[in-house]
Amino acid sequence: MLNSILSGADSTYTKSSVSSDACGGSSANLNTSSLASTAVSFAYLTKDEAVGNNGTDAYIAAHDACFPGDTYYQSCDRCVATAIVSSGVDTTYIKGSTSGQYKYLTKSDQWEEVSWSGTVDDLQPGDVLIIQGSERENSEHGHTVLYVGNETVKSVYSDADDSKCFVEASYGDYSPYCSSWRAEFTNYHVFRHK
Repeated sequence: MLNSILSGADSTYTKSSVSSDACGGSSANLNTSSLASTAVSFAYLTKDEAVGNNGTDAYIAAHDACFPGDTYYQSCDRCVATAIVSSGVDTTYIKGSTSGQYKYLTKSDQWEEVSWSGTVDDLQPGDVLIIQGSERENSEHGHTVLYVGNETVKSVYSDADDSKCFVEASYGDYSPYCSSWRAEFTNYHVFRHK
């Protein structure tokens, strides 16, 4: 199923031919060799490209295969969940909300919260950074991003600058894109797949 959906996806955003049984089928085009690679494979390089649309063809196809009938594409929780589920890392990961995902992460035997000093140096590709709305300054909404590492971004976008190391989206604002470190991330919880 996923194979047929992704075969029509725009090859600009599908960089390798790796198979996966995630989401009920195999992928001919989406890079599912790792969680980080999966996220970068379906993300735009810049936020400007991601603003006001549902995402790349590869992201839409992966999202629809993993979460049939779900209509939220511009959403941080769907971005992270689509990467996790479509990569096959955790096929039971929930699509959202961020508070629901936080609860899932804290109770799942597949994930562990790791302590960190608030610097990128402590992170590993595939780490989920998440914060609940009650913990986030100047916002009632939570947020979640995926650390992918600059090397992974450059493997897909060779012209990416050295600061690109996350994939994120935002509810109602933008679809998945490769972003840079922001100081607010120091307050996030970090979860790593075991």
